[in-house]
Amino acid sequence: MDYEPFETEIITDAPISPPSIIATSGSNNQITLNWTSNPESDMAGYRIYWGKNPGYSYENSVDVGNVTKYTISNLDKTTYYVAVTAYDNDYNISSDDEDTIVNENMTNGNESWYSEEKEVSVTAESTPTPTPTPSPTQTPIIIPTNTIAPTPTLTELGTIFGSVLDTDGKPVANATVFTDKGGYSAKTGSNGIYQFNDVVEGSYLLTALAEGYGSVSQTVTVKEGETTKADFTLLRAITIPTPVPSLSPSVNPIPSTTPTPDTLTGKIFGYVMDEIDNPVKKAKVRCKGKNTNVKENATTNKQGYFEFNNLSADSYKITAKKKDFDKSKYNVNLEEGEEKEIEIVLEEK
Repeated sequence: MDYEPFETEIITDAPISPPSIIATSGSNNQITLNWTSNPESDMAGYRIYWGKNPGYSYENSVDVGNVTKYTISNLDKTTYYVAVTAYDNDYNISSDDEDTIVNENMTNGNESWYSEEKEVSVTAESTPTPTPTPSPTQTPIIIPTNTIAPTPTLTELGTIFGSVLDTDGKPVANATVFTDKGGYSAKTGSNGIYQFNDVVEGSYLLTALAEGYGSVSQTVTVKEGETTKADFTLLRAITIPTPVPSLSPSVNPIPSTTPTPDTLTGKIFGYVMDEIDNPVKKAKVRCKGKNTNVKENATTNKQGYFEFNNLSADSYKITAKKKDFDKSKYNVNLEEGEEKEIEIVLEEK
């Protein structure tokens, strides 16, 4: 049988292949996974899927960026089933229609099929047993002749990654994301994804901006050896046209009947998230003013984003609710012309 012609090296522009999980561990209410990196030249990152039931239909997923190790935290003491996928530069999270049973990114060839599913048993975080302190005994003082300097401990650095989207859920390419200290900066690709590697542990003010959009900032905390996710939604900037000077009239002008606003209006906007920081879409958000009698309603998009515009200075009650979640209320004091961002957390019943 003749098998020629045949490939003699890896085809790097073929559809993304599934990663291979090489190690898993479950302890202290968390799962840590390691997997091999993909060889494709256009490979951009990985997603982790997990749930409490076997089979390739999972309750949870997270985009972890271009890394080969990740820890899932805040898990129950039970058995979980996990898998990993890889995606390329043309991957777009908004291409996946959540109202269908298929993953459009997989069918389009921009996200791989799942890796081999792994079963992991998670144990609860143990409480150390206190060690009784023995009665002190007289210890002779020894004067050392030579002091050996301690070996310095190497610091394991962290990672920051995330997406920059517009209010329609579409990726914003070539957006700049930077920190207030440390000199970390990156630009998003065509899929709106950015990533900082080798970030020193600490708190940072992270800002995202792009041409034609307003800037957005948020505070993130980076821990040693961990990956921190920070997503942004940018609002398009409003362009105010330059007024054209008018010629002096030969007759007395007719006074304008258009009223001039005496006060500036403000805005309340933000995100509705669940307890593990996943966006809650289609949540109902209500804004009610104390003195202005404002009553407005909004529905969150796929990123959990909502906004209320043209608000006068007042005290507002913001209420968010969705089926299978407890209702959450926030009070916001808004000054004249002020814009305030809030994050509302809904807890599952």
